[in-house]
Amino acid sequence: MEPNMQRKQLLDKVLNDQDVQKLIKAHHLSVNFVDQNLNPALAFVFRKAKCQNCPGLEKCQQATTGYSPLLNYDGIKLELSYQPCAYLKTVQAYQQKQNNLHLIACNLNNMNLEDIYVNDARKEVLKKIKNCLANYEKNLSPKGLYIHGNYGCGKTYLLAYLAHTLAENNHQVIFAYYPALARMFRSAITDGSLESLIDELKEVEVLILDDFGGETLSSYIRDEVLGAILQERMSNKRLTFMSSNLDEQLLFAHLKESNRDIDDLRASRIYERIRTLMEFVKLSDQNYRN
Repeated sequence: MEPNMQRKQLLDKVLNDQDVQKLIKAHHLSVNFVDQNLNPALAFVFRKAKCQNCPGLEKCQQATTGYSPLLNYDGIKLELSYQPCAYLKTVQAYQQKQNNLHLIACNLNNMNLEDIYVNDARKEVLKKIKNCLANYEKNLSPKGLYIHGNYGCGKTYLLAYLAHTLAENNHQVIFAYYPALARMFRSAITDGSLESLIDELKEVEVLILDDFGGETLSSYIRDEVLGAILQERMSNKRLTFMSSNLDEQLLFAHLKESNRDIDDLRASRIYERIRTLMEFVKLSDQNYRN
């Protein structure tokens, strides 16, 4: 085949590509201009063909896995570049979400949060969660929620939905199972890591403490650890959530170590910090764990 005929066939192949046609139309490019830039245009068409019917990253045929070709016009010439493909974007989004969500002593991966179950009991609480999320995205510094209700009624499930949504929106979240966290505090006193753990909980953008009240409370953990964390978060208006089986009255009783007046005062301080940081919301639903 003569060189000129071969070049014409290659040019026709490029001109028949839909993405090339869109680029020509968008920038009012001539056929002659495309011919003058045939090499990058051809490379784009051939490498783009490798992405057709691709089943996933494990079968990627590109030189750099997960990157699909992109043809650009820089005002002077056509140039070939690469961008993450849909499969790679999905993986990157998942990894980013994992990086944004730090789990302490719990596992939320076995929860199906794609299609959250909503009944009349959950509707009002879920509405408050979504309003809180919407206001937070608008930088309105909303209060968090203290969600209380009977054992197994879905408090953790709703807060897990909240945590994943925030992480997907690129917010840094710590979700901690509080009874285990309280044990970590006691261990950290011994090994000298308590201060760094407290600082992490103070400074994280969004803190979620699940099953508060399920732990054995000590005055030191209450006053020097929990009190310090809540005080710092309150002062800096950092979003904070809790779930608990304890309503407002039972919460205050739990915060008191004894009937001594001094513990009433210290419990009141913690209680008021919780009230300042969070709105009390009751979830009246059935036990789904039976």
